[in-house]
Amino acid sequence: MSREQTDMTTVIGKKMLTEWVSVSIFTKTKLFSRVASGDGVG
Repeated sequence: MSREQTDMTTVIGKKMLTEWVSVSIFTKTKLFSRVASGDGVG
C-alpha cells in the first residue's frame, strides 16, 4: 500500500466516521425529543 493510498483511506475513513456520528446524534436527538413530547412511545 502506497503512502497516497493510506492517506486517501484515512481521509475517507474520517469522513465516514464524521457522517456516521452526525447521523447518530441527529437520530438520537430526534428520538429523544419525540419521547420527551410523549409522541409515539413504544
